[in-house]
Amino acid sequence: MGLLENIGNNIVESLTSSLRRFASFIFLLFALGVAYGALIITHNPAMLVWAIGIPVLLAVLAYFNTAFAVISFILLGLLLLVF
Repeated sequence: MGLLENIGNNIVESLTSSLRRFASFIFLLFALGVAYGALIITHNPAMLVWAIGIPVLLAVLAYFNTAFAVISFILLGLLLLVF
């Protein structure tokens, strides 16, 4: 296994060790996504397709590519810590 997969496995193991913490993280990501989508739609209704389509495409990419999933998970976690 590569270094990135080892780091990803350690992150997944630590998050899934506490189901409550992992579930709350997912719900927080969902809430931030809804708030971001609402902000985009109120300012520019033509962006509805992009606001829905890009996250779906990223989810499909993360489903099929483990490295992308780990990197995006880490980046989203860092964004939550910073903001």
